[in-house]
Amino acid sequence: MFDLPREISLHGICMPTLTLLFALAAALAWGLDFALAATGAYRFIWHPALFRVSLFVCLFCAISLPLYC
Repeated sequence: MFDLPREISLHGICMPTLTLLFALAAALAWGLDFALAATGAYRFIWHPALFRVSLFVCLFCAISLPLYC
């Protein structure tokens, strides 16, 4: 699909690419959480905290999976 490096140099510090993808997934999850809360969708979700964690895990896996496949 696309070829990301396994490590990224950020001001001389080598960081795993997963760190940046983690931050991207957190930002996307926060945005989706805000949108779902604004529309009132959490009224229909049984356990909102569990849903938020599941949403983040699904986003992080979907974003980071192409890196290692």
